[in-house]
Amino acid sequence: MKKLFGILCCLLGSACAKEVYDVNESQNTTVTDNKLRQVESNSLLSTQALESAPTKQNHYTSSPTSPSYYIANNNYTQQAFANMFYMSSFREESSVSQHNDFWAHSFEDGAWNFYANVGYMYSALPSSGWAAGGGYSGLLWGQTGRSAGFALGGSFLVANLGTSSLNPLSSANQIIIPSNNLGTLSQAYIDYQYQDKLDVLGGNIIVTNPFMQTDVAYPTSVSVAPNTYTGLQAQWQPTRDMTFTLLRTFYFKPIDANGFSQTTNYERSFQYNAEASIFTNLNQATSGALAAGAQFNPNSASQTDVWLYQFYDYVNLGYVDTNYNWQASKLIGISMALQGAIEQANGANIIGQQSVNSPAYIAGSPQSNVAGAKLGVNIANWGVTAAYNNFWGTGYGNGGFVSPYTVYNVTDPFYTSSLLSGMVERGSAGSAYKLAANTNFLNSTLLFTGSYAKYLTAAVSNYPDTAEFDFTAQYVMPNFHGALVFTTEFSYLQQPAMLGGDLYSPVLWVSYAY
Repeated sequence: MKKLFGILCCLLGSACAKEVYDVNESQNTTVTDNKLRQVESNSLLSTQALESAPTKQNHYTSSPTSPSYYIANNNYTQQAFANMFYMSSFREESSVSQHNDFWAHSFEDGAWNFYANVGYMYSALPSSGWAAGGGYSGLLWGQTGRSAGFALGGSFLVANLGTSSLNPLSSANQIIIPSNNLGTLSQAYIDYQYQDKLDVLGGNIIVTNPFMQTDVAYPTSVSVAPNTYTGLQAQWQPTRDMTFTLLRTFYFKPIDANGFSQTTNYERSFQYNAEASIFTNLNQATSGALAAGAQFNPNSASQTDVWLYQFYDYVNLGYVDTNYNWQASKLIGISMALQGAIEQANGANIIGQQSVNSPAYIAGSPQSNVAGAKLGVNIANWGVTAAYNNFWGTGYGNGGFVSPYTVYNVTDPFYTSSLLSGMVERGSAGSAYKLAANTNFLNSTLLFTGSYAKYLTAAVSNYPDTAEFDFTAQYVMPNFHGALVFTTEFSYLQQPAMLGGDLYSPVLWVSYAY
């Protein structure tokens, strides 16, 4: 821990600030780490960015043009799927304080949304042939109006009822389209706010931070089944441009589970193919996670994020991310970003105890360091990005990075992560680079993105060099009541036979929000 905090302090000492809003790879707009940022509904598509691993973004500070802070009576931060449909988590202030009667205020001045998805996916591996999987899901979310600062909220999920005959018993695609039957109360929480400065949340909640990202949005999950946590979270926003977060979680529910347990994604029995599973039989409970974060937004062009994590019996982790955005002209924007991370084993050291599944992996106690850089340029509605990450260390994977709650979902904040996998999924030290481009047409209702990532690991570990191509097309129906989104995605993962061979994966899905 002393080494972890010492290096982190060095990073902080030289870190510059980073903006709430990144330069969109297709225009100057807002994106989040591996997710699309929640934006105003009257500009449904103006902030779309389909690049598969965009620069880490702020989750806890409102738009500079917003009338309120992130912590606000009219901001429903537990509204899980607003970002999936380019909607806003904010409501008009007048709409949340219309009634004086307690019951009318609780229910009519609250908020609710319905989300639904249907999708189908194929995966082709030389070792196993074609595997198909389909699914649908619907989620109803609601939160009461606030009384004396308190509000109650929750969501109920139903998925794939009556579809057992359409899906194999064990689908290799389930990491993207859960094919099992689900019926679960994925969120159930009580929330307290004080003077738009302090927010305290407890229960089954969604979480949005770099290494515990709730997987609810494009491009990772076709299902509206979120990763959720049982825990407590406190956030303090003393000024508009800084927010501090303290989080303690005890239980975790992956997207394919009906209930919560003391597991992580490393215990999940499905990945995109069996050969890519890192460990042979990891089935150990963990006490959850402790996280503390600070986000600074000193001006309209820069932002810095700093996070400390203790993933109990896995690793202690420190992370810093900073970016700067420059609007060179009305049509040209440039974004620059840097990131760094360090981690080492703690407690029972679950990873250090494991036997690996393939000669491609190296067992051992985790100790890893990461550095990364990213540059993006926009010209009108066209954008390109170039990103680089370097991983080094000792033990597990000779410096492989451990991320218990993002692995296999590929929701980590590293700039070179792709749609199907990244360096975390490879469990190896090495370097990676990624090139991406995107554009949009028809008043930003038709969007295209493509990317190529290369993962260079063979020189420093047993994991062979691999590469991934991703292409996505998305159409959002304009002037539709609610939001109707059509998405198709094709991924091609180049890998040797020892990992199952090359993987082809086309996906098609339709999403609706009301």
